[in-house]
Amino acid sequence: MLNRSPSRPPTVSFIVVFHNGADYIRKCLDSIRTQTYEFRELIAVDNGSTDNSADIVRTEYPNAILVHSKRNIGCAGASNLGFAKVSGELVALVNSDVVLEPNWTEVMVEAAMAHPQAAIFAPKIYLAGTEGIINSAGTLIYPDLTCINRGMREADRHQYDSIEEVFGFHGTAAMLRRRLLDVAGWFDDSYFMHREEDDLAWRCHFLGWSCIYVPQAIAYHHWSRASGGGYSMFKLYYGERNRIWNIFKYLPVDMIVTSVLFSLRRYLVLSKLPSAKGAGALAKVSKTAVIATLVKAYFDALKALPAVWHKRKAIRMACPRRESVKFLLNRFKADISRIVTFYTG
Repeated sequence: MLNRSPSRPPTVSFIVVFHNGADYIRKCLDSIRTQTYEFRELIAVDNGSTDNSADIVRTEYPNAILVHSKRNIGCAGASNLGFAKVSGELVALVNSDVVLEPNWTEVMVEAAMAHPQAAIFAPKIYLAGTEGIINSAGTLIYPDLTCINRGMREADRHQYDSIEEVFGFHGTAAMLRRRLLDVAGWFDDSYFMHREEDDLAWRCHFLGWSCIYVPQAIAYHHWSRASGGGYSMFKLYYGERNRIWNIFKYLPVDMIVTSVLFSLRRYLVLSKLPSAKGAGALAKVSKTAVIATLVKAYFDALKALPAVWHKRKAIRMACPRRESVKFLLNRFKADISRIVTFYTG
């Protein structure tokens, strides 16, 4: 378990991963530089950028520790480069297309001190450029291990204003205890991008820790700018492949079988959306392209199954008193309507 919360305020390290982030990196780093809580270090990870974003960081933010990757190794791998450099007791992981309120760090630190049993802290994230439209208030989980952002595309009517436990966090902005990373491990860099934060949340719960949603910590996200747009086959591929890997890592064998039925239900419901009014980004996507992408995602996921099963065994050995999967799925269950909202907003 985590140690009891210290009486002194903990030290904080920031990690900002960017890939061709010249359009947003200044706003992000300025919002970090003006935080009301003094942090220890800012680590900026250039994930194979081909624009001038690395030059912006080097010349305009000389106090940042700039880490380079010669090629794009994905959000997971780039974040791990940052994890290797941190020295703070708390690690703030922030995407380059996110802007933080000035007291974000201060509020997160207060939550970390008040909740020593928690290892992950999820902020309230708004969609940038909207009038109080929510991007994420922590995550819930559908039985086929599709993680869904609470409140996605909902107007903020104070329905998510309570500090409470959630399953996990939106990967664009969160605070992690370094102790979690030391014990549970870093992101699985084979995921490249998408679902790596869900994977870490599972390990967090399996080790007996929790994830706390902190509504007073506010962030604004230029949704999907960092990964090249809204709904896409690129996202579908990695989201589905990595979701399948999470299934084989964490579900009991009997639940692996039943998860297929939940996935079929999800696909069936979503397949009917383009004919409906207001179907959003999904209406613009070819069904043929979707099917081809799903086939590739499943093929590649199953091809890597021996390696994934090895990781499953290692996780179970490291977490002998792990939290019940059924308990977690019932406690943080997302119904199908939340998935529909994600695609139709």
